[in-house]
Amino acid sequence: MAAKLAGVLPKLDQAKVIADLSVPGKKFVYIDRNMTAAQELAVNRLGIPGLYFENTEKRHYPEGDLAAHILGGVTVGNHGIAGVEGYFDQRLQSDPAPLRLSIDIGIEGIVRQEVEKPFKAFEASGACGIVMSATSGRILAMVSLPDYDAGNLGNAPADERFNRCVTGDYEPGSVFKLQTISMALNSGLIHYWDRFDTTHPLRVGRFTVTDFEPTHKWLAVPEILAVSSNIGASRIATILGPQIQRDWLRKMGFFRKLGVQLPEAQPTLYHPESNWGLTTTMTVSFGNGISVTPLHLVTGVVPIVNGGIRYHPTLLAADTGAPPPQGERVMSPQTSDIMRALMRGVVMSGTGANARVPGYLVGGKTGTAQVVGPNGTYEKHLNNASFMAAFPMNDPR
Repeated sequence: MAAKLAGVLPKLDQAKVIADLSVPGKKFVYIDRNMTAAQELAVNRLGIPGLYFENTEKRHYPEGDLAAHILGGVTVGNHGIAGVEGYFDQRLQSDPAPLRLSIDIGIEGIVRQEVEKPFKAFEASGACGIVMSATSGRILAMVSLPDYDAGNLGNAPADERFNRCVTGDYEPGSVFKLQTISMALNSGLIHYWDRFDTTHPLRVGRFTVTDFEPTHKWLAVPEILAVSSNIGASRIATILGPQIQRDWLRKMGFFRKLGVQLPEAQPTLYHPESNWGLTTTMTVSFGNGISVTPLHLVTGVVPIVNGGIRYHPTLLAADTGAPPPQGERVMSPQTSDIMRALMRGVVMSGTGANARVPGYLVGGKTGTAQVVGPNGTYEKHLNNASFMAAFPMNDPR
């Protein structure tokens, strides 16, 4: 029988079929759970008794690999095993009502195109991009490359299934200076006109803090952000101290999982309080010594640009007629106003000049961090590059 079936079902594993049928007491065996109508007809023509056919529902993802990491995928039995399919499996099995996501498929497609350009140009091992509403925390697009066909999750390699937006923890690099300067201004211990000595590298014990492109002069706070001075950020952090820094990062959600509707979402990696001394305070100020997911970064920048309100990130669309989300105030509106101006300055006269778009008030912050190798040391010629942006900076959406 197995040999006959293999003649019309080329992918059939004859040995497995024989082994399954030989198990004592087994009432039935699935031979093929993805047959076409033509294959069903061909099997019927074989005239083998005891074979039965079962019609089942099957997920179909018309966009293929677009939004694959968000959707996830299902088993042959239509049980979710990743993405929102996995997170909401029980709900989808028991309730036929539609589950509306916040994803805008048009924005998702554009983000994928834009993320794919540097991914291919630099032959990167991975890339990701996230678009989040600054007024609600709803995720409008989430792209992780390489990706896979959501309808064929089971055959996708592990590297393609890996969602870099929520599963990958990376040292953020200089985009974290947005947190450092925000907490400094919000604390009242620093003012945007204050100046800091960046004339020479800063030595702390056996470590030395340097700038990639040294200015060798005193810099005001806007200049520290615009030229991305590690030395300047470190000097600001030493005034704040470890406790203020840790309290701020905890408030901004960097010390916990974010609760987004993806089972793959991971927490951040950071030093315990007992090991968070002056050196850690300084390195974290410019995005080293802490590893976070890209979604943590985006969620942490939203209150910096929207007036100071932190929202929980979500992949669910708003219910019709539902009130807007309340969020939580984490900084003063005045601090947010200043930060928007500083981020606009980064684009107009700093390291983010490539983000200038005629007709759009774009603000942002660049970041570069060395990749940590398998032996725990930095790889000299491997970097993670990032850019956090918002627009329009007079009223980010």
